[in-house]
Amino acid sequence: MDFCVYYENEKTAEVHTDENRAYIKRFTTHPAKQIFYADEMPLYQLGEIFRSRCWDEKRPDLKKLLALIGLDEYDVYKIVKKTHGLMCQDKIWFLFDGEDLVWETVKVNAAEKST
Repeated sequence: MDFCVYYENEKTAEVHTDENRAYIKRFTTHPAKQIFYADEMPLYQLGEIFRSRCWDEKRPDLKKLLALIGLDEYDVYKIVKKTHGLMCQDKIWFLFDGEDLVWETVKVNAAEKST
């Protein structure tokens, strides 16, 4: 899985993964714009970063939230791919290979799904 990390429309990192590790090319170390603290990490750590950008697995309305994004099971990778890892407390989001999106589209789509 390869993807880029953005803060609004500013690319802050590129991530390439293999079977065991994630390799990160950071374009900024600004703490509000960057979620990676290293240039390389085990996939487990990347999974934990993804998990931190998902809903709590024990939410009582989880099935409803999953249905809103077209999923029927809790899978952090699928959730982040659908939500782009967007959270209400920051402007960081993920752009996956093959996608052609900008911040304005991502934030509008997220707002529509939350209503």
